[in-house]
Amino acid sequence: MKKVLITGFDPFGGEKINPAYEAVKLLPDEIRGAKIIKKEIPTVFQKGPEAVYEAIQENQPNFVLCIGQAGGRSQVTPEWVGINFRNARIADNEGNQPLQTSVVENGPEAYFTMLPVFRMVEKMKENGIPASVSYTAGTYVCNDVMYSVLHYCHTEFKDVKGGFMHVPFATEQTVNQPAGTPGMNLKDIAKVNIESARDELINRISNYQGYKRIKVILVFDGYRVKNNTGSHFNQGNLDIIYTRYNQIADSYIEKAVHDLKKKYELSVATSDGLIQNAILANGAKRISARELEIVVKNVNKRALSYLKK
Repeated sequence: MKKVLITGFDPFGGEKINPAYEAVKLLPDEIRGAKIIKKEIPTVFQKGPEAVYEAIQENQPNFVLCIGQAGGRSQVTPEWVGINFRNARIADNEGNQPLQTSVVENGPEAYFTMLPVFRMVEKMKENGIPASVSYTAGTYVCNDVMYSVLHYCHTEFKDVKGGFMHVPFATEQTVNQPAGTPGMNLKDIAKVNIESARDELINRISNYQGYKRIKVILVFDGYRVKNNTGSHFNQGNLDIIYTRYNQIADSYIEKAVHDLKKKYELSVATSDGLIQNAILANGAKRISARELEIVVKNVNKRALSYLKK
């Protein structure tokens, strides 16, 4: 089962609530077979990123989405880039107010999001949620967390995809704000659709499969989705499988490898140690999720270069 870690900050700046974590709390524990792990983090320089780091270590998610409040914005805004710069306009919740300092000493100047933010915006708009991509996460604790999490993903947790998203004030917060200050209902904020990440994966694998002219079976875990009978559909020559309720993806993959091993030369992409052993025992090759990601990226670059000629 895929795991998504979603974090939100505690209240800051004199506010009684923070819509970031209030919205996170409203999310279900599972969305389309993906386990949702919720974590409140402190609005404190260094401690906020450290809390996310510990949650990644403990839960080993596939994706990390950190949510922050951007009072004054009228839309949900996935962030494009985190910068290696701290310049706090106000003190954090422990009185720290760093000015013109680095997030990570000698780190890169910036990291770009690892999430499909443009597709996320499309999906949110399709669901009636005002959204747009933002190109600045600020220089406060939100940026501190975004940059740090992406640094972790690039240096230590290389199988994890990370990103950040800002949400507007909750409607009730605008009562004491100047007239015309935008706000959004917490339930609307919580609607943000995680399926966009899955759609992006399907599109990338489909492009890879078409370029390489190979057969690919993509398996998603529907183990905990009640009343789910499973589904199977095709996108080009890509087979997309959603397992049924109470059937984990690992068991489906093991059976498929056993059934197909005499007909095809098989390779399976997974970072799960147990399923890797089962695959090797059945004579199939295996690659890690990270290795597959690199291969897919390189193939997509070559394909794009070819199309431009």
